[in-house]
Amino acid sequence: MGVLVHKDFEFIIQGITGREALNFTRECLDYGSNVVGGVTPGRGGRDVYGVPVYDTVREITSQRKVDGTVITVPLAFAPDVAKMTATFDKGVLRVKVMKPEEVAAKKVTVPITKAS
Repeated sequence: MGVLVHKDFEFIIQGITGREALNFTRECLDYGSNVVGGVTPGRGGRDVYGVPVYDTVREITSQRKVDGTVITVPLAFAPDVAKMTATFDKGVLRVKVMKPEEVAAKKVTVPITKAS
């Protein structure tokens, strides 16, 4: 089943303090997206362009509703992050692993679907 991304869709960015994610976050906010938090272990309590940073996904989702997540970590770590996210909550959305150059070139359109 697909998930419709609408004007009230609230999402988090995992790896938010990384180089690619900083630019992605700024662009999302400029576009008007509802980025409600970010996760970078060990950097909780900071903020990125006014978006609060947490140490874990669980920390955010225990405090508020989150509709989806964007994972922006080095490719070598993406499978581990996706596995941790999927096992945390079976309602978490499926993950599409994208190479940084695909994101930077805006060559990627990601269909978002619920995990089965």
